[in-house]
Amino acid sequence: MKKLLLKVIKYEFGLPSKMDEYQQAELYKSGFYAFAYYFIFSFIEVLAMSIVIISSFPDDLKINIFSILIMVNLFLILLVGFYLTHRIKMSRIDLVDANDKLSYQDLIRRARRQGIISGILFLLFTRLYEVIGIALSDDVSFISAFLNPRLNIISIVFSIVVGMATYFRQKKKIQK
Repeated sequence: MKKLLLKVIKYEFGLPSKMDEYQQAELYKSGFYAFAYYFIFSFIEVLAMSIVIISSFPDDLKINIFSILIMVNLFLILLVGFYLTHRIKMSRIDLVDANDKLSYQDLIRRARRQGIISGILFLLFTRLYEVIGIALSDDVSFISAFLNPRLNIISIVFSIVVGMATYFRQKKKIQK
């Protein structure tokens, strides 16, 4: 469990793969507490939701309670992410050392690739979300929702912004 948790946190927060024992211990301690609180809350949330579903509340009220629980859950996921980001930044375990010019260029190339991939993934997921939302809510066909030029332009612009933000964030972590 410890290795899996460390791998997930390293991948999600862009941490270097080679870390000393202090860095791994600090990361594990931060990640373990954050995810432990999140999983405890999720367990309580599942119990509360099962009570709501089993109970005799009206259907509209059940949907409203379910929506509130989902929003609270998403808020807690964001809180866990912000907490881990803060702990990682304060402990300075996310910094990567570049020993020479070649390793610096390799790290910059890797950061550029991560920026491009995150921009493309953002574009795909936002377009998928928008197309499904439009196609399910209106009498618009799936193809016309997909070919909507305004949504395409907005999605492309924001995916470029996300890709550039990822690139500059990764570049900032590189120490010469």
